[in-house]
Amino acid sequence: MAAREYSYTAELEIYQRQNPRSAARFAEAQEVLAGGNSRLTAYFAPFPFYVERGEGCAIYDLDGNRRLDFYNNATSLILGHCNPQVTAAVMAQATRGSAFANPTGPETELATLLTSTIPSVQRLRFTNSGTESVMLAV
Repeated sequence: MAAREYSYTAELEIYQRQNPRSAARFAEAQEVLAGGNSRLTAYFAPFPFYVERGEGCAIYDLDGNRRLDFYNNATSLILGHCNPQVTAAVMAQATRGSAFANPTGPETELATLLTSTIPSVQRLRFTNSGTESVMLAV
């Protein structure tokens, strides 16, 4: 079998032909989002594909294309998308509430697990972002 010669123009045409709904959604997004996208890591020319759902190691876009998700939300999804155990735990917690400004038992339980498992970690603080982590560390 002969190797296929690469052509950027041909690949671009294929991508555009396979993703018309994502192209339309991107045009809509440009009207209300600066640059048409809030996640620059997911943008590439001429437009990003729009994910509709994820399952395991795959994501499915608006146009029905299945893609392997090598990025996994910057590796935060080490168990993949919609892992049944994670989904069940999230749903159970959602029935009790999802965001509190006060301390909760599970944060202490997780901190205890981490500090007892990782010898170099004696105490920790949970944060919402890398920026918040650095700010508090400084």
